[in-house]
Amino acid sequence: LGGRDRQQQRELLGRFSLFINSSTSGLVSFAYGMRLPDIQTSYWLFSRKAVATLYPRIVATGFEVEYDMVYNAWKEGLRISTVPVSIRKRLGETKFTNYLRLKQIYHGLRYVEKSLLYMAFGKRRDGRKPG
Repeated sequence: LGGRDRQQQRELLGRFSLFINSSTSGLVSFAYGMRLPDIQTSYWLFSRKAVATLYPRIVATGFEVEYDMVYNAWKEGLRISTVPVSIRKRLGETKFTNYLRLKQIYHGLRYVEKSLLYMAFGKRRDGRKPG
């Protein structure tokens, strides 16, 4: 999973975007007990095993796909690592409105709720009880 520099994010994407990303990444990190500083980066690298494990389980069709991938990776006991990635100034106008940014928080909360229910009543694929 790629991780963008926070200073560059603030300069290039704005404070509100950084706030939303930090909030949702922090929420998901806390829920899954992982350090995931930037789940909205859109830079992912998968092993063949991860693709074979995750692909059949992904149900998201929009921006919430990041949450779906992290949730299913956690549920299946897959490891997620982060590496630094660089960003540059966007050419043209963004289509990512404030409404869509707030929608990210909604999806984050939805997956955290799903995860908490799973932690309370389910088991991960590796046989360990989550949490």
